[in-house]
Amino acid sequence: MENSQEIDSCTIIEDFEQKKLLNDSIVHENYDTESELDSENKSKVIDVDKAFEKVGGFGRYQLYSLIFGVCLISNNCFLLYNISYFEQYPNFKCFNNETQAWNACTRQEACSLAKKDWQPDYSSQNSIHNWVEQLELYCNSESQIGFLGSLFFAGLLTSMFLVIPFSDKYGRKPLLYLNAFAGTIIQGAFLIANELSTFYFLMFLMGIVGAINPCVGYVYIMEIVMKKHQTISVTIAQVGEGLAAICGPLYFMYIGNRWEPMIYIGTIISLISSVMVLWIKESPRYLASKGQFLDAKAIILEIADFNKISIQSNDNFEIEEPTSAISSDKNIELILKSYIGYPSFVKNMIIMAILWTTVSFNFFLMNFYLSNIEGDINMNNLLQSLGMILSYGVSAPIINRMGVKPSFVIFFLLCCLSSILYITVPVKSAVFVSILVFIGRLGICPAYTLTFICSNMLFPAEIKSTLISICNIFARAITMGAPLN
Repeated sequence: MENSQEIDSCTIIEDFEQKKLLNDSIVHENYDTESELDSENKSKVIDVDKAFEKVGGFGRYQLYSLIFGVCLISNNCFLLYNISYFEQYPNFKCFNNETQAWNACTRQEACSLAKKDWQPDYSSQNSIHNWVEQLELYCNSESQIGFLGSLFFAGLLTSMFLVIPFSDKYGRKPLLYLNAFAGTIIQGAFLIANELSTFYFLMFLMGIVGAINPCVGYVYIMEIVMKKHQTISVTIAQVGEGLAAICGPLYFMYIGNRWEPMIYIGTIISLISSVMVLWIKESPRYLASKGQFLDAKAIILEIADFNKISIQSNDNFEIEEPTSAISSDKNIELILKSYIGYPSFVKNMIIMAILWTTVSFNFFLMNFYLSNIEGDINMNNLLQSLGMILSYGVSAPIINRMGVKPSFVIFFLLCCLSSILYITVPVKSAVFVSILVFIGRLGICPAYTLTFICSNMLFPAEIKSTLISICNIFARAITMGAPLN
């Protein structure tokens, strides 16, 4: 069998199909050959996609799990997408001994004076009661504050080494529970902490839990629906992220200037996901990939009941998916070794690692850099969020119409255009900078969606979360430097 066959970077690998190593669709009829007259012995063997269709397609449970996924994935967005507000220095006033009056001054000028001779100016429109005030970081260096974001990515990196592989070993459901419950507790802890070291620790924990979203949360959203619904499902989930992101700019522009309400909202949404997860079921696609076909059928029957579809437990159908010889083995290392022997698989892993690195660094760099970028922070954040929502909303039809590779080219060209204009134009107005931020988001957000979709297409379900985490290890290590820029 030819292992070196060239493939498209986002096409299911042909030699894997021949070896039955990937979870491609298979539908066939299996009849009892002993007696054609015995209709009760006829058994229809179907794949998970056909099983989902049998129990209602995109039914009530799929809608429920999608709403749960949106709540779960967006719960930490109220912190991460508003962190530029939380870390922003206020305006300052310094006391002029000659005029005996308080005048506006820079942070550097204020910090060179005695504490009694300067104060933060919270009457200014651009000053926010945030972490700088709560932790008294007025004169701390930007790198000390930026280190909060770096520790978040350090937590992501740690989780991808130590936590995410459990999803492929014990199933998606345990880590979904961990994300929901731990995320609620950690976000609530930010509201009562008042030490920088405690915030460092909480951001690290936030990263550990946050890694579950891309590596397990999105995987579950795509695994619990039919393949034809996967693109729109992940798009809806990411639009939910965009809606969470836009709350911050609108709040700080028109409602208030305190950071706590954003965390309150995130904690409440996380609490909602903690309640909803109690009715979440294991992924039947994951179970089938492990060769646990009876367990997969049992879950399908539970979903049928949730969807109000009448199917008897003795209904004459069986679930079957192509699996590798050791796909039921819980030893992830052995399963990985069985795939690494295929050059095309290694090639795809390298391509996906490069894509994840490029997309992750650019996606998260803007979140942490907006507090230092030129222009109006409120307008920049608002247009960044609008760009996210718009790009996520239009990405699905663009991808479905143009295909994966042309879509990647278009989205990356938009990112390059935004970066080149920002670097080469010497004098930039606040409006111009905000437009560049908008264009940058129009490019990078759909590319982020595409990276999830490609990972779902290329990686076998039994080790999908592990492979996504491996691709992200280098990406997140590089991204640790983004908050310090």
